[in-house]
Formats: sequence, structure tokens, C-alpha cells
Amino acid sequence: MREALRTALFCAGLAAGLAVGPMAAQETPRAALSSPGQQPPLRVLTDDSYPPYSFRSADGHLEGILVDQWLAWERATGRRVDLVGMAWGEAQKRMLAGEADIIDTIFDTPERRQFYSFGPPYASIDSAVFFPREIGGMAKVEDLRGFRVAVKSGDACIDVFKAAGVTDLVEYPSYEDIIRAAAAGEERIFCIDRPPALYFLYKYSIADRFHSSVAIHGGDFHRAVLKGNENILKEVVEGFAKVPRSTLVGIDNAWMGSALPIGVNLRVLEGVGVAILVLFFLLLLFALLLRRQVARATTELRSRLVELEASQARNRAFIAALPDIIFIMDRDGRYLECMASSEELLSAPKKELLGRTFAEVLPDTGLAQRLLDGVTTALSERRLVVIEYDRMAEAGPKKFEGRFAPLDAAKVILMVRDITEVRQREDLLRASLAEKEVLLREIHHRVKNNLQVISSIVSLQGTSASDEGERRFGQDTQSRIRAMAQLHEILYGSGNFGSIEPAEYLCTLVGELSAGYGVSHVHVEAESEAGSLTLDEAMPFGLIANELVSNALKYAYPSGVDGDVFVRYAAPEGGPRRLEVEDYGTGLCEGIDPEEAASMGFTLVRTLAAQLRGRLTTGPARPGEEKPGFMARLEF
Repeated sequence: MREALRTALFCAGLAAGLAVGPMAAQETPRAALSSPGQQPPLRVLTDDSYPPYSFRSADGHLEGILVDQWLAWERATGRRVDLVGMAWGEAQKRMLAGEADIIDTIFDTPERRQFYSFGPPYASIDSAVFFPREIGGMAKVEDLRGFRVAVKSGDACIDVFKAAGVTDLVEYPSYEDIIRAAAAGEERIFCIDRPPALYFLYKYSIADRFHSSVAIHGGDFHRAVLKGNENILKEVVEGFAKVPRSTLVGIDNAWMGSALPIGVNLRVLEGVGVAILVLFFLLLLFALLLRRQVARATTELRSRLVELEASQARNRAFIAALPDIIFIMDRDGRYLECMASSEELLSAPKKELLGRTFAEVLPDTGLAQRLLDGVTTALSERRLVVIEYDRMAEAGPKKFEGRFAPLDAAKVILMVRDITEVRQREDLLRASLAEKEVLLREIHHRVKNNLQVISSIVSLQGTSASDEGERRFGQDTQSRIRAMAQLHEILYGSGNFGSIEPAEYLCTLVGELSAGYGVSHVHVEAESEAGSLTLDEAMPFGLIANELVSNALKYAYPSGVDGDVFVRYAAPEGGPRRLEVEDYGTGLCEGIDPEEAASMGFTLVRTLAAQLRGRLTTGPARPGEEKPGFMARLEF
């Protein structure tokens, strides 16, 4: 990093730093520069993006001329220094808040003298205006009027520009942000102090694209303290006076570079006379080389002209292939340029559009205002704006889409496309989807009705059964059929055929079971968190809930004993979903293991849990009590 900086600054002939302004950077305290002495450390604030004086290395450490100078001050005074680099605006705020002893790289201005006492200057800083090499005619600040100029927020050059009548200023948080924008082609003219300007221009490989001719004197670097702390300033000044001059010069040479030593060679001096004798022959050779270079440059110019014509032909072909009409508009909605593959696409001939506004061309005043609002929004908010509108054409009503994109501070690009066929296809697709939704709803309705018919048949069969086991089997079968029918009932009444709400399903299912088994002495309470179950999950989920609740209603509270059954569903974020059925009744009969029982109910529950790729656990709700109850939990 240091060698790259030396090369860039030496090639540019730099000798000083630049004015500092507010910059958004994270404060990074610098480690102690020496072993701590008896006095508390001297806290110094400075800008951390100001090469070569103070800036961040690739690994984030603070380095530069100031870092080495304060190291030398420490060695000369024996007092430890905490040098802290941060955004310049933040450094000034913290200094004024009394969070530091010294602020470095600050200009002496009348406004700041109200708060600060300044030490002697130690570096003179100049700024410059940079602009592309193809732009000329800029020799003084006043020549920038009417141009957009990028500056750093809080920089001293802002006041210079405003005093000269240059008002189109765009502020960036740091010099490096300005150079990034220039490298991306977003900014063409900018004002930056010379040392960091050339550093960043070389860093982003765009030094050959810009030059400068407008110099702005920025001021001198000082070290300053808050009013009333002049004793600290005196200590700092006296400490730097103790640093040998050769040390400070060596630090400057290490970061700024130095001229290469040139030895005097007597043989060279003797050769000067011989060189004078052959000068005439060299001038002849130069003339021949110059003629050859002119011929080569002429050939290159012709080649570039051919390339330019080919590029223009490609652009014309590209526009001809586009279905869009492209306009360039000003902020008043005036047509400045028009590009279309055919003038037949235009509402009026091109010559009748250019120079006129929306209101002058369009008979629909409401549409003209909407389009003008699109231009205004795109320019003020610097974003893409899309507007759809209808217009009557010879073939009938048409739908168009207008896309407004800001081109610069006062112009937008408007791309207009006929989207009539696209919207017609979307309407057809929506109509087809609506038909399919009606069909699915009808299917679910008929499936539910068929299941209810089957349930009624099973109910009739159960009334004629003479055996209690057959009647219970019929009752259980009915509850399972009702569970499936209830799912189709919910899907029939829902607009979403891919999933259901578990809360609605559980509440309905529990109500059906309580009414079906006629157990008024048992209160069933259902709780459910918000969530959804897919169609493939809903069926086994409902059948498992049906079996567990039915089991509790039939066996938990025998002989009309009052009791409660709790049904809970939870869907915690990041964890498995849970279905819990719990009662405080007599519990399972001794010797019955739900994981091994061969009954229809437990076999069905285990099979459906495996279908959900879930895990079923069972056990007493109140272990060790006379009525342990029963709790079943499904996690999936």
C-alpha cells in the first residue's frame, strides 16, 4: 500500500494534503503507540480517509504521515497517544462534545475560532476541479456555472462555488465515493483536494480519463484544542519542537516520495558539445518520424470513423427491432427526441411531436397530466416510474405501458409499449383459472355429500345391529367418515384449495364428535395457533385427531362422570408442529400399550403418524395420581 501511494503521489508531483469534510466511516481506535507513562494518554481525533496523511490499510489499520508523526511525538515526550480515525464530521462532533484532547488536520476558519484554539500550520492544502479530457474551456470557478459538480459534504470548496454562482452541486459522503461514481460514469465533474484525488484516481485506474485546470486554495492543516485547553496545545507544540527536523522530513519522504539523486558526470558534459554538432541531423530524423506519426494517426482516425458508423448502424438496427417507442422528455413533458422503428407507431408524425408538450399533443387532458406526473416523479425521486393507460386507436381501444427513467437532472427517457395482447391473455388466463376453481369447489362439494350419504348408510346399519360391538364400530366409522367429510366441507367454502386452517378444522371436528357421541357430561376445549396444513397433511391429521378425541370421549370418564378433554395445536417457529389431546380421567387400562396395541384405533393412529413422518408419544397426564388421565402428543 505504501509503495503504491508513493508511486502515485511522486508521478503527480504532489507536495501537500487536501481539505477535509464530513465522511461516514466507522471509528477505529488506534492501539497505544508506546508503553504508558505516568500521565493519562493524549486522545487525538483525525479523518481516516485522507491519504497520504491518515487512511485505512487493506486490513483496516490506520496509517499515514500523521500516524508516524505522532509516534515520533510519543518518543520525544514519553507520553502515550491514542490516535483515533473516523469520519471527519463525526470527529468534529466528538471533539466539540469534549471526548478528545486534540483534533488534527483541521482548517483555521473564523467560525471555528469561536470554539477552538489553533496551533501553527504544518501543511498547505489546495483543491482542484477535475473533468473529462474531452471537455475544455474551464479556467476559473465561474466557468462551472450550469454544470453539475460533485463535492464532498462539508468541504470548504462548497462555499467557494456558491460565492461564484455555481449552484448545481451534488454532495457525497467521502472523496472515494465521488471517485467511484466517476469510475461508473455517474459523475463527470468533481472537486477534490489534490493528494487524495490522485491517489484514488490511480487506485480506480481512471487517472487517464480526467484532467484539471481550476485550482482552489483550501487552507492550512492545524492541530487544535477546545477553548480553555491551551495548556494541552502548548504541550503538543513543544513536543513536536523536540522531534528532530530530519525525522519529520524522513516521514514526509516515506509517504510523499522524494526526487531521485542525479550525479554529475563529466563525460556527459563533454558529450554536450558533440550533441550540439549532431543536433541538425536529429531534427531531420524528428521531421521524418513526425511525418510517419501523422500518417499513422490519420489511418487510426479513419478506422475509428468506420467503427463509429458501424456503431450507429447497430443502434439503428437495435431500435428498429424493438417494439417500443423511445422518447426523451424534459421536466415540462416536452418531446426532445423520438426513436421508433416506424413512424406508423406514433400517434402523430415525428415533426409534429418534437418541441411540443403532452398537453399540446394529447386531446385527453387527464392522460396528459398523468404522463406529466410520471416525468415529475421520476426526476424528483430518481427512480423508474411505470404507468399503464388506455388510448383509442383505429383498430379499437388499446392498452399501453409507459416507463419513465431519469436521464439526468432535467430529462427522462420514456419507453412506450403496446400491451393490449398481453393484458388480453392475462384476462383469458384469469377466466380459465376461475372456471377451474368452480370445478374444484364442485368436486369437494360432491365428495362431501357422498361421504355424508355413506355415513347415513353406516348409521342405518348400526341401528339394526344387535351387538354392542357392532354399534360402536359403526359409530367409530361414522366419526371417521365425518372427519373426512368435514375436510371437504372446509375446502368447498374456502378460496384456497391447497391448504386449510387447523383451528377451524379442529373446532368443527370437536363439535361434531361431542354431538355424535352424546356425552354432555364431558367438556371438550380446543385451542389452536395460526398456521396451515396442506391437503396431503390435513386428511391424516384430521383422522388422528378424530381417533384420539373419540377415545377420550368414550373411555376417559365412564358412568356419566363430569370431565374435561383438551385439544391443542401449536406451530412454533423453527420447531415441529404439535397436536396434543389430554384428559384427566381413569387413564388406560393396565396392560395396554398404545405403541403395541392391535386395536383398530391405535393401529390407525400409528399408521397415519408414519404417513405424516411424525412421532406419536403417549403417557399419563398426571403420573402417580389416582386418576392419571391420558395424554397423546403428535409431532410432525
